[in-house]
Amino acid sequence: RHKLTNFEPEKLKKNWTIEDSISTYNIDKWGDKYFSINSKGNISVSKDLKSEKKIDLYKLVKELKSREINTPLIIRFNDILKDRINALHDAFLKAINTYKYKNIYQGVFPVKCNQQKNILEKIIEFGSPWNFGLEVGSKSELLIGLALLENQNSLLICNGYKDKKYIEIATLARKLGKKPIIVIEQRDEVKRIIQAVKDLKATPLLGIRAKLSSKSTGRWSKSVGDNSKFGLSIPEIMLTIKELKEVNLINELKLLHFHIGSQISDIAVIKDALQEASQIYVELCKLGAPMKYIDVGGG
Repeated sequence: RHKLTNFEPEKLKKNWTIEDSISTYNIDKWGDKYFSINSKGNISVSKDLKSEKKIDLYKLVKELKSREINTPLIIRFNDILKDRINALHDAFLKAINTYKYKNIYQGVFPVKCNQQKNILEKIIEFGSPWNFGLEVGSKSELLIGLALLENQNSLLICNGYKDKKYIEIATLARKLGKKPIIVIEQRDEVKRIIQAVKDLKATPLLGIRAKLSSKSTGRWSKSVGDNSKFGLSIPEIMLTIKELKEVNLINELKLLHFHIGSQISDIAVIKDALQEASQIYVELCKLGAPMKYIDVGGG
C-alpha cells in the first residue's frame, strides 16, 4: 500500500516527452519499421524506414471525423501489407539459397483470419509473383476462394469439416482450372470423396493431414499431437492409402499437411515436427503417391 502525496497531473503532462511515450508504449518493439511517434507526439505510419512520406494517425482521424466518419475505425494500409508479403518471400528465398533447397516456397493465406474482400484481393494481388493462394475451412470460404483466385498456379487448400456439398464443389472446381486440394482430416471424409468421384465423374486433388506424435509448446500445445481432433494416425493413413489405390485415386494424392499449434516460441518444436512429417512424406512416396507439397500449419 502506497500513500500518494503531491500528485500534480498538469505538471506531469507538461514534463512528458516523446521519449517517455516511446518507452511507455514500447512502440519500438511492436511498431517495427511502420509505426513511430513524430515530433508532435502523435503516432506516425509509414510503409518502411526509407519512406519520406509518413501519415500522422491523429491528424488522419481528425480529418475523417470532420467528414462525419466517426470512431471506432479500422484503417488499412495496403503498403504495409505489400511489404509484409515481400518480406515473407524474401525470408524464404534467403533460406532456400542458404541451404540449397531444390524446390520453392508457395504460401497460402487462411481466409478465416480476415474475410474482408479488399484484404483478400490485395493479398492475392501482392502475392501474384509467387502464386500466393488461399486456405479455406468451410463451404462459404471455399466459394470466396473460387471467386477471387484467378491464377491457375495458385493453391486453394481445403481444410475444415467437409460434407458432401463441400467435396462436390471442390471436385468440380478442378474442371474450371482451379487447384483446390481437399485435405483428408477425418476418416469418414474418404467415403464421401470416393462417392463424389463416382457421381461427378471427376477427380479432385487430395492431401492428407497427419496426426504427429511430436510435442508442441505454447497456448495450444494440448490440442495437437495425439489429442488433436483432426488428422489421421499412421494406421488410419495406411488404410486411407489402401482405399485410394482401390479406386485409382492414389495418383491425385499430392500433399501432406500437419499442424503444430500456435504461438510457438521454440524452433526445436518445428524441427522435430518437420523431421517426423518428412519421414511420413517419404513413405507416402514409396507407397505410390506422387507427393508434391508439404503444408506446415500453425506458427
